[in-house]
Amino acid sequence: MKKYLRDFLLAILAGFSIGLGGTVYLRLKDAFTGGNVVGAMLFAIGLFIICTRGYNLFTGKACYIFDNKPKYLLFLAVVWLGNLCGCMLMAGLEKLTGLCGSESGINLTALEMVLSKMDSPLLSLFVLGIICNVCIFVAVNGFANCPHDLGKYLSLFLGVSVFILSGTEHSIADMYYWCISGVIFEDFGQSILRLLVVSLGNVVGGVFIPVVEKICRKRTNKKQSDSRVALFSIGKFASPDGKFRQNRNKRLHGIGYLILNSDWHFHIFGSLYESIVFKLFQRLSKHGVRYSIHLALEVVISRRTVI
Repeated sequence: MKKYLRDFLLAILAGFSIGLGGTVYLRLKDAFTGGNVVGAMLFAIGLFIICTRGYNLFTGKACYIFDNKPKYLLFLAVVWLGNLCGCMLMAGLEKLTGLCGSESGINLTALEMVLSKMDSPLLSLFVLGIICNVCIFVAVNGFANCPHDLGKYLSLFLGVSVFILSGTEHSIADMYYWCISGVIFEDFGQSILRLLVVSLGNVVGGVFIPVVEKICRKRTNKKQSDSRVALFSIGKFASPDGKFRQNRNKRLHGIGYLILNSDWHFHIFGSLYESIVFKLFQRLSKHGVRYSIHLALEVVISRRTVI
């Protein structure tokens, strides 16, 4: 219980941070020509705070669903609610200031955006949510894994700027827009429905790249394994008398090991290895080996594509 309370509080801080980024974006969006571009770049302050302080943002955490156990879904639900509370807190504080007004203010700018989202089809919101969180994955994963400091922070600013300027849907940013505009309190049911649809799209977009990369890695490992087995088992197709099998198996295994395990050798001497293997199997075929030379070369070429 204490863990979930901590997660909830960190999620509130994350929602509050996104509200801060949303505030500067709304202030600059229509302030001057190009204000939306500057605002989109400065919106990244929210994600910057979250990543550097270790807060819980739903759209970032959703990218790692398949790296965790099923109870992670409960964690995401807690984070989602915490983010909503954080956005409400930021919007509530701003309602007490001159940032909001009846004739001008960020609340009216947000209202125009939210009414447009309320009129959008649910499918459109879902798809835009997918595209948005592809950008967020690039941002948070780049920040976590890029070895260079400049690359870490560029990934944050570019990921955020691109998703805003592209017009995609970020569920937590939308929470802030709905709260500051007041629409979430006037039409709570429709507002939550649309936020949930966007959130679901964010989940799909967040796992899209990790899942595809994982499938590619599995296929790559399978190709390497198949190539290893195929090349090492060629010696089993020796002549019936068994003499060739006894005399040549070790040599074949040695060449196979060299080709399949010395990656840097293969990058430099790949063509030479192909020539050697081709000549090797030409000779083996003369000794009664029942294996296709074409298949042997195909094994080697597949190894090159894997690398």
